[in-house]
This record gives sequence, structure tokens and C-alpha cells, in this order.
Amino acid sequence: MALGGMRPSGPKLLAAAAGAALIVVGVATPLRGSAFGEPTVLRPQRLAPISVDLPSSFMGQPGMGSHVGGLDETRFGRPGPRTDGSAVQVESPSAAAAELHRPVRQPQVLPEGMDETPTATVYGASSYSYILDLPKISAALGEAGIDDVQLPTSLHGARIVANVPAGVGLQWGDRRSGLQLTQRRAPSLTVPAEVDLATLHDLLLGDPRITALSPGVVEQLRSIQDWQTALPVPVTGELSIIVPVDGADGLLTTDQRTEKRTLVWRRGGDVFTLAGRFDADTLVSVASSLR
Repeated sequence: MALGGMRPSGPKLLAAAAGAALIVVGVATPLRGSAFGEPTVLRPQRLAPISVDLPSSFMGQPGMGSHVGGLDETRFGRPGPRTDGSAVQVESPSAAAAELHRPVRQPQVLPEGMDETPTATVYGASSYSYILDLPKISAALGEAGIDDVQLPTSLHGARIVANVPAGVGLQWGDRRSGLQLTQRRAPSLTVPAEVDLATLHDLLLGDPRITALSPGVVEQLRSIQDWQTALPVPVTGELSIIVPVDGADGLLTTDQRTEKRTLVWRRGGDVFTLAGRFDADTLVSVASSLR
């Protein structure tokens, strides 16, 4: 998951985000571009899980759910310029805090039998961009049965940019059976001015054709009152739940293939990710003990 994961797959996540947005655009009347406006910078304040069952023909990957690893990143455009973040191992969490010039929180409770001394890694800031391609968008929408609209030409070449701030990763044990904790400032998503997010939102909730395609998804989106600061996260089945953790609401997901659980939550200006092959109660207990 991009929000604080160890190594986010930027272009594929942006392609997935673009695909979700284009479902809205595809059933909309052409929008006026605001060429002289300011880009919109989105900084999610919380995670909002949305149960989805997107058409595999549209997304290009059967059973996409919350996993975007197999998504074709050229489905709606192409990856643009990117800056990969560095990964430098340091002596200790306190050394990581000195490098980042801010506190690094650590758990006071660990799973039984786990070494209390973690390996600490400082991750540099990174950025990823995705450039929309109008012919590719039209082709994808046509495959989904939405072929009776004229898309705004301002979409062609529009660049979406994700910025992931620097952060720290702590590792207890090995990668397969151990515990991983990351802490980063909240990422941001910059959308160009020609993409009118407020209009897209209203069209999504009001157009009967998109409602007919997925009434359940639309109803869930309608329930999000703070849509400008909430980040909808597509999930499938009962594999993702909201749990109270560390004084906040966390999103707990389970990978059935690997039996690995990931807990993501936001506290203050930071996003935390805790992952490992442990039961939900153990992860919540560890997360809630951070100091």
C-alpha cells in the first residue's frame, strides 16, 4: 500500500488512481478546462475503505481488488518523470531520528520471542508522475461499454504527480516472518488544474449510468462527507476492516495468498504502516504501544 509502504510502486498506483477517476470522466459530459487555474494538491487525512468489484476488462487485471501489482501501467497513459527514493541503513532508530530531524516512534510491545533491537533504514523522498493519454482512455472506456461520450481534450497530456516524503523503516526479524514498521509524513497527490475534481465528484454521485454500473460503490462514496481529504481505498470481500489503533482509525488488510496482514493509520502528520504474519490483535497491540 502506498501510504507508508516500504517501496511504493508509484506508476502502477497512479495508473490505478487514474483508472478510478476515469470511470467518472467516462460517463460525464465534456468538462471545461481551467488552464489558468492552480493545480489541486490532495493530502489525505484518513483512509476510507470502499468495497469494489471493478470490471476486469476495464482495469486490465482480473480480481484487482486492493492489489495493483499486475495492473498495466500503460492502460490510461504512461509513466512520467520520477525520482526514486534512497534507502540507507543507519545504526539505530535514534540515528534515523537525527537524520530526519524529527522523532521516530517505537513500539513498547513486541510479539513474543522477537528481538527488541530493530534494523533501521532511512528512506529518501520520492516522486512519481503519470501522464494521461486520451486515445488510450477512450479505448479503455469503450471496452467497458462506455463509448457514447466525447472526452475533454484537456485530459490529454495531463500529468498527475504523487510525492512521498522521506521516512524511516524499522525491521524486527527477517522479511518473511518478522515485523516491519514504517513512518512517513503524509504523501500528496497533485492534479492539474484542467482536471476539475469537484465537478468529477458531483458527476460520479449524480449520473444514473455510473450508479447503475455499481450501486454499492456509489452509495459508499456518497457516505464520505469529507471527500476532499479522505482517500478511498478499494478493497474486496472481508479482507479489510477498520480498527481502532493508536488513538485513530486504522485500515487492516489481509493478503490471503501470503497470510500477511498490514495495518495502516494516520497520527498527527505521519502515516504509519505495520506489517507481518501475525494475527490482528497482535498488530493492533504493537501499534497501540508506539511512543
